[in-house]
Amino acid sequence: MSLVYKIKYLNLFGGLGEKPCVNINDKLKDGVYNKIICLNKEYGKGSKEIKIYIKSILSDKTHPEYEVLRKPILINKLNKIDKACFPNSKCQDIPLERLEEIYKNHKEKKVGPFIYNKSTPASEDIQDEIDILNAVKFIEEGLENKTVTKRKGKEKILHVMSITKAAIGLMYHIHEKEFPRYNLIESNGDPMFSIGAALNMMTGYDDNEWNFDDYRKQVESSANLEVYSKQKLSNAKKISTWKYNNLAYQLLASNMPDIADRFGEFMGDNADAELIKETHTLDYYNENGEHIVTNYDVWFKYGKSWKWEHTSDGQPLGPHGLWMTPSFSKKLGEKSREYFNRARGERIQIPSGKGWGNYITESKMKQYWNGWWLSEKCVYAIGHVCQVIAITPKDVRVQIYEENWSDPLDNKNNWQKEEWFFVDKIEKEF
Repeated sequence: MSLVYKIKYLNLFGGLGEKPCVNINDKLKDGVYNKIICLNKEYGKGSKEIKIYIKSILSDKTHPEYEVLRKPILINKLNKIDKACFPNSKCQDIPLERLEEIYKNHKEKKVGPFIYNKSTPASEDIQDEIDILNAVKFIEEGLENKTVTKRKGKEKILHVMSITKAAIGLMYHIHEKEFPRYNLIESNGDPMFSIGAALNMMTGYDDNEWNFDDYRKQVESSANLEVYSKQKLSNAKKISTWKYNNLAYQLLASNMPDIADRFGEFMGDNADAELIKETHTLDYYNENGEHIVTNYDVWFKYGKSWKWEHTSDGQPLGPHGLWMTPSFSKKLGEKSREYFNRARGERIQIPSGKGWGNYITESKMKQYWNGWWLSEKCVYAIGHVCQVIAITPKDVRVQIYEENWSDPLDNKNNWQKEEWFFVDKIEKEF
């Protein structure tokens, strides 16, 4: 386990505790409050880790500490503090009067960040209380603006679904000395297929055992995804031709458990050391017309412009799970270009009619390599429906969008939308 920042805090119900932020139980009394203080000290004021954490609590009204994030209650808790003990500093007494004074000054003058004296830096003996009030200021601003995850003008990180496979394939190519293509993936001591066969969708197994909903249940329950995938494939139809296979890419991800860290390093945007929990909401109408709203926890390794979903115990996802901004997706295409000619001999021909296409025109894809699709002159990473990274002879173009699940692109009524012809236009140009 990597080193994580530890914070000493005074439990308001008695006793001094010290834990890594990730291990603070926020469902206990004052747990959310203690964790916010911890994250503020570990990652800094207004950090994305605090934003993500706060959003996860605000989106779950059933959380026993939900009301802690309501402004008056949080301030009341701060006013109860009489001591703050942080690493590398002495435990400092924080009188109630000082907290009230700083807070009142902030509210009246509407200035920030909190400082003790505008003309001189804050003295060490009150720096801890200033840090605490900075955390409060951030929380209040987040609630007032009704946003805790996005900054104005900042690109949104979007789920690129099966483009995850292209990232996995590239990591295996770059780290081939450590993970040779001829190495075998085994089940109970029996060989299933080689790494190279899995990368190129030549596993010998059909994809008929793949079920998205069932897979998601395994992810959200932190089941062993490697064992699950091998069990499902053991029941799959045996074939001898190229066939797209989701479970094979889960096995590739499981075989390289630090793949998100490798990806971040390759892209120049390193992943955070610890997993970050988010609470997502699924809002839809079922087949009976009933309105269903459910919350579920999702865990991510985070960079600045990307994140990669894992199970709560740290298993990376393979069939999907990578999220990126559109500009970061373009950067992935630009950094990947140099590798395709080097791997020309590893490409596999796609049977006629089996490549990616749309409902109106024939597929332009001729070959497949390590999660990437190749036409005569271009290379593509393809995600959900029409999410595309296109590497052309002269540039990189991306079509990364957020699906409208109430009217998705693959509805028949949407077959004529321009997103479907993104690849066709590129192919016609070249």
